[in-house]
Amino acid sequence: MPKIAIEFNGLHETLMASTSGYGVSFCSSIAAREFIDMGKLSRVYVDNINLKNKIVICVRKDEEVPSLVKNFISIIDS
Repeated sequence: MPKIAIEFNGLHETLMASTSGYGVSFCSSIAAREFIDMGKLSRVYVDNINLKNKIVICVRKDEEVPSLVKNFISIIDS
């Protein structure tokens, strides 16, 4: 494992650090697309690895979950 020298909290900060030459980051291709199209970032493909971003859904305690959210959860949970 590489030694981590700098850690960022936030997608925008992470992308800005990568475009400034501070290393690589694992992020959504949708989030990086604009920077890739401008030539500021490059996409790297790694063989034999299947990483996924986790989706976290937060709801208010003691509040009914809207049906739209329930439908979304059923789609991503399958």
